[in-house]
Amino acid sequence: MKFLTTAAFLVLNSAVVNAFSASPSFARHAIHVRSVSTLFNSPETFYRAVECAENGLCEVDELLSLADDLDQLNECVYEEGEGACEKEIQDRHDVAEILRMRSELRLRTEYLKNANLFVDDVHREQHLQETKSYVESFNNGQEGLGLGLW
Repeated sequence: MKFLTTAAFLVLNSAVVNAFSASPSFARHAIHVRSVSTLFNSPETFYRAVECAENGLCEVDELLSLADDLDQLNECVYEEGEGACEKEIQDRHDVAEILRMRSELRLRTEYLKNANLFVDDVHREQHLQETKSYVESFNNGQEGLGLGLW
């Protein structure tokens, strides 16, 4: 009786999960995760990689390290069946690529903020134009420039 209840739960749980999944229902299996190679001691590496890929709030070094870790693993962890296994590996490589893209974007954004000559020139020109506009409006007799001074 207990076996029947457990089996019914697993079938029901699998059906509910697969209702929202693009992969075929026969390829998914219950919450069991196969042992992973010695590269990963626990699923926390996967959790962190997905979290960093989704939100991008991780440091550049961590993004690159997680991407390398994911790319080094070329075996299935969650899926069973040849097609599903291949898709899991490809999707894991996609997550690794997203991590690399996020690290590159972070580095380029830092450069943009701190060392990009074009950005500095545009900001300087904008500041000069705003200053010139304020001076002209002051010299043309516009009262107080909205400061409530006159």
